Amino acid sequence: MMVRVQITRNDILTRDLSSEEYEPGTGDCEVIVGVLNDPYSGDVIEFEKSEGSSQIDIDHIVPLGAAWDAGASEWTDEERLAYANDPEVLAAVNSSDNRSKSDATIGEWMPENEDVTCQYASSYVSVSAKYDLSISPADHDVLEGLLAQCA
Repeated sequence: MMVRVQITRNDILTRDLSSEEYEPGTGDCEVIVGVLNDPYSGDVIEFEKSEGSSQIDIDHIVPLGAAWDAGASEWTDEERLAYANDPEVLAAVNSSDNRSKSDATIGEWMPENEDVTCQYASSYVSVSAKYDLSISPADHDVLEGLLAQCA
């Protein structure tokens, strides 16, 4: 399973970074350099794998713990693995925000970059609908407020 997660990480880095460079001999699979226009902070992050992977994390829009509470506890192992590695569920983001978010739902945490609030909410709803995850009353209230703001 760790191998698949690593492959997924590089898939998401390739998708979300620009000016990426790859480890020679990996068939353009292992990202070693790139630039992320971080959606959560609005900052530009110059990624260099040689500095460790602590610059950029791969975030689950609906966190794994929140998904578990919202219905994933009833899934098979294969369904959980598919969710954990689904590119629609994942985004490359700065590690600090991802770690502060932890398993928080949209009612508990939002990106500080207000330019992506509507996109984040849209992605949250899309992922929840795709995987038939329940939305708590608190999350529903936040999403309903954003609907008026984003329309």
